[in-house]
Amino acid sequence: GHKSRLGSALRKNLTKTLLVSLPAVLFIVVSHGEIIRLLYGHGSFEATSIEQTSQVFLWLGLSLAFISLIPVLEAGLYAQRAYGLVVWSMVTMAFVGVALSWLFWQVWGLIGIAMSWPVMALIYVILIIYLLHQKGVSVLKNHPS
Repeated sequence: GHKSRLGSALRKNLTKTLLVSLPAVLFIVVSHGEIIRLLYGHGSFEATSIEQTSQVFLWLGLSLAFISLIPVLEAGLYAQRAYGLVVWSMVTMAFVGVALSWLFWQVWGLIGIAMSWPVMALIYVILIIYLLHQKGVSVLKNHPS
């Protein structure tokens, strides 16, 4: 039925999104230090500042794969006309993001804020997959109609 087709379409779009975002994430993981050195390695930036910026870039880059999945998954909620769930999940994740940033900052300092982003984005992806599942749309595997 409709929900089965929607799940199938979402799986295809998630796959396409990962095919684009994962190479970008891999590039950032491998090259984050060099990219930041090229951008900021000249002039008044000290080695410590460059290293800290490089670490922030790494953690934000790691969140890219998850963040890129969020609009694809939210489209499934919109297709189900679950507008309230979209708003609820956005507001909830805003609070979760602030809480995680604060907790990670307490443990790891300023870099902890960047470290919290991939965790928050992963939680958001899991939440939307769960909400879709509750609406009868499976994005993880095929279900017979």
